[in-house]
Amino acid sequence: MISFVPRKDVLVIAAVSLYLAILLSVEGYESPAMFFLSFGFIMLAVSGGRSLKVDDYRITVRKKGTVFVVEVFKGGERVWREKVYDYAEFGDFAFDVKGGRVEVVHRGEIVGTLP
Repeated sequence: MISFVPRKDVLVIAAVSLYLAILLSVEGYESPAMFFLSFGFIMLAVSGGRSLKVDDYRITVRKKGTVFVVEVFKGGERVWREKVYDYAEFGDFAFDVKGGRVEVVHRGEIVGTLP
């Protein structure tokens, strides 16, 4: 099973912001409500896309300058971490940098692209 995993801390901020937008809108404060509504939707967009879940593994990618730091977790425990400049392999996984993003390949099949 393949799924994108949202960042929970940013997801909570987005939910609180959207709740405040609804509350302020009901009370008649349109300007602050629009601010919190916009902020909440931006946070929802930012919350996803940095992690990928494949089978029992969770893969996270962070960009540091020109290099990507790829981490593989199994059961909440980090099992592999590597700086990927162009291409790297770990078990059944391969990580290929293309166009400023990391392409994740699992058992010869592309399962996702992470920023």
